Amino acid sequence: MMPSSFDPFDGRLYPRRTPSQTMLEYQHLDLAVVPSPLCPQRPITSLDLSHNPLVTWPSETAALPSLTRLNLAHTTLTQLPDHLRACTQLEELYLSGCPLECLPSWLSELPHLRVLDLSHTRLTMVPDVVRSLPSLQVLSLSGLPLAALPPWLDACALHMLFLRSLTACDLSRVRACSTLEYLDLGHLDLTQVPDWIQGLPRLQQLDLSDNPITELPAWVGDLPLTTLHLAQTRLQHRPDWEAWTMLRDLNLSGMTHDPAVFAGAFPASLTSLKLYDTALTAIPPFVRNLQHLETLRFDNNASLSLPAWLLEECPLKTLELINTHITEIAPVAQPIALEHLIITAGRLPTWPTLLDYTPHLRTLDLSETRIVDATCPSPCVLPRLVTLDLQGDAIAQLLPQLVVPMLQRLTIANCWDADLTAVLQQVGQVKNLAILNCSGTVPEGLRSWTHLQTLNMGHNGLRELPRWISELEHLESLNLAYNDLARLPLAVRELSQLHTLDITANPLRSFPDWLHTMPQLHAIEFQFPPDDLTLHDHQLQFLAAGVRCNVRSPRPRKA
Repeated sequence: MMPSSFDPFDGRLYPRRTPSQTMLEYQHLDLAVVPSPLCPQRPITSLDLSHNPLVTWPSETAALPSLTRLNLAHTTLTQLPDHLRACTQLEELYLSGCPLECLPSWLSELPHLRVLDLSHTRLTMVPDVVRSLPSLQVLSLSGLPLAALPPWLDACALHMLFLRSLTACDLSRVRACSTLEYLDLGHLDLTQVPDWIQGLPRLQQLDLSDNPITELPAWVGDLPLTTLHLAQTRLQHRPDWEAWTMLRDLNLSGMTHDPAVFAGAFPASLTSLKLYDTALTAIPPFVRNLQHLETLRFDNNASLSLPAWLLEECPLKTLELINTHITEIAPVAQPIALEHLIITAGRLPTWPTLLDYTPHLRTLDLSETRIVDATCPSPCVLPRLVTLDLQGDAIAQLLPQLVVPMLQRLTIANCWDADLTAVLQQVGQVKNLAILNCSGTVPEGLRSWTHLQTLNMGHNGLRELPRWISELEHLESLNLAYNDLARLPLAVRELSQLHTLDITANPLRSFPDWLHTMPQLHAIEFQFPPDDLTLHDHQLQFLAAGVRCNVRSPRPRKA
């Protein structure tokens, strides 16, 4: 997976499906010292300590022979601890934002290291040890105070190189990096595309976002590009897009200066197009000719009418319309290919009747969107819908009209006047449920949902939990954040499969000691606890046992 132009890199370049039992996610915990020992009872492959004010790393915590990913981004470490050289299986090392001025020579003893993030550190030159990493494929130098790149850079055989914000650096040596497939040149104050890019025969993904570039030279179309990011550029002349036969993903967001750039034909090969925050006030006509387009994002628009041809003639699978006031959705008369419809933080005049023609729809996200007339005139059959997100009192009207036999994830919000027990009877097969800002009690109807795996009851003003909560025997995640719980009942202790518990911003009178006895628990969120609770020792005990425990930012109790 390649990052987007706005991805901060920062440890998320390869979001692999690492089993949760082999991960320690200790980011944003205000830790000055790495907990010791670090989960001795199970092998750890991924350790995230980012955004902590670390000053020491005890040597006894170094026994992590299985570690493959280490994220130390935005910590205060001024040098890498020597005992990390024992992590010989390390593949990814993220150091973005650390006050490092040098790298240790022993880094070359990590034969499998393929991802190295040095962005926004204090390095004034790329250390020579980098050229000694035999497996290195991905390197981020973004934001470094460099004057020039090292002459040996091409010897690294890099596949991905991030050079964002290197405004004072001569980048011409990149021309010799013939193995590059991804290049990030964002935020460099470029007014034209550097000619040396022509010498990169394998370049497939190019990020030129956040540059005042006004024109793309014709030779850019001769590169084997499949992805091009031009967000926040200043294009004044439309390229000869029709000649671009390989381009699949195009980002033209943030172009608010001249809608004429969107006139004429575009690459017929496009499968993904992003047009948010532009000068456009309507879906441009060229989209109609994109016969391979699968993903369209078009948002932050004050007023928008959706034409029928967008859905009937384009093979769209994903349509994202964020923060948009939709005035009309033209009726469709035939089944469409849409799989994901996301209309969030916007406005709809009526319930979208196009849903009657979406047999493949898997995601319907209408969160924070106001539907003026939420009446669903007839039952709406969505045979493959898996994820549904709705809000407002109209939920009580809508859910009984939806036939969703495959629904697994349901979020309902801001539905104070509805009888939730009656509403939920329609979707009893759901395994992941969120009820937000809806009710002062846990709906009694959930008692029979013993198959439930995740339950989010945040922002509901709960003062207590029912005893029968213990009957949800398959519950793995319980979110009770921002309620009014003064105590956590022992019934929670009986949830033998629970691995994540969020009790953030509840006025608990004491911290439940019995949480230590829950064998599957690996994450506790208790941000904004009352300031008279002493939680430091609890946190250290949990962290040493391999359980994330976030007890940051105490706040005074309400009077």
